[in-house]
Amino acid sequence: MNHPQNKFSNLILKLEQKTNLAFVACVIGLFFLGLSMLFCTPSFEPMYHGKVYSELSNNPFDWDANSSLQYRILAPLIGFMLQLRGTSFFYLPLLFLWFWLSTVYFVFRKKRVTPTISIIMTSLLALSCTLFIPLISPGYTDSVSYFFLFIAFFYFEDFTLPSNRIKSVVCFILAMFNHESSFFLFPALLVYHQTLGGTKSVNFRELLHFSGIFILGFIPYIAFRYWVSSNTSVEYSASFYFTDANIKTCLDALRWAPVGLFFTFKLFWVFPILYTVHLLRTKNFTPLILLASIFVFSMLQLLIAYDVSRMLCLMFPLLLYSALGCNTHWGSQKFVMVSIGLVFLDLLLPSYFASKDGLHALIPIFMNQN
Repeated sequence: MNHPQNKFSNLILKLEQKTNLAFVACVIGLFFLGLSMLFCTPSFEPMYHGKVYSELSNNPFDWDANSSLQYRILAPLIGFMLQLRGTSFFYLPLLFLWFWLSTVYFVFRKKRVTPTISIIMTSLLALSCTLFIPLISPGYTDSVSYFFLFIAFFYFEDFTLPSNRIKSVVCFILAMFNHESSFFLFPALLVYHQTLGGTKSVNFRELLHFSGIFILGFIPYIAFRYWVSSNTSVEYSASFYFTDANIKTCLDALRWAPVGLFFTFKLFWVFPILYTVHLLRTKNFTPLILLASIFVFSMLQLLIAYDVSRMLCLMFPLLLYSALGCNTHWGSQKFVMVSIGLVFLDLLLPSYFASKDGLHALIPIFMNQN
């Protein structure tokens, strides 16, 4: 029987054959970027840190500027090099949102995942806070981190090859140059490397061996932070995050963590929950350790950072990994039907994001009366 999803996949396959995979990926990424904008009312006027990043992009190494975000140099440096400076800088995070969504589709197609399921994987990110929050926060550079972290986790198939491990670590370190919060995914990526994507058992001796490449990768990052700190004073340093005042603010904000956690992915949490149940029933503990490391260490951010939902978006590899696991366990037909139902119901639910000040509504552009 020729199911509708097969017809749709065949249609996309023909389009890929007539053009090429990269072109189709870019079109799909642009489509979902536009769709995301409909459901959150994007802003295009930099604010808060977005203003600081915009100013930093004019001259990333201007020590006299005393930028509070100079450790997070990657996006401003890219903006500087691409002439997306100052008031034009906010285009850069938008471009990386497009690159990221396009890359999600491209990578899963390269892994021989069907076009329909690759589109579903893209939609899980496009229709959640991972897109909504960057779209309402112009100038913020989270999308650059997400792009490199996605490549670090999902682009390279064979981690038995040292070259692939090195490339993955390079992408991870680039994400850290963009924002130090990426470090919280280090344990998960280390487990991902050692278990070859969750297909072999966790071995603590091998973990130590695999960590050597990461340690080498950390050296230039640590050297960079030392160089910056020796030339200027940076407000958002490690010492800032561990001040009594900041930790007190973060602990107060924890009351919003449960509801913020839900609204990060809303009904898409069905995939991590059901996949976790399946892993427990089958006593398949390796993927379970991987999922737990992503979840636990992402949650630990909230002890030192109070942008609750924004911090929890770092869990996006958990969502993708779980959805892929559900597809394998259920079969593609059931997975597609469940996914379509969840996407439809998810869009009917109101969207919010949580911060230290409480819950804030994400109003669809077609319902915004301002």
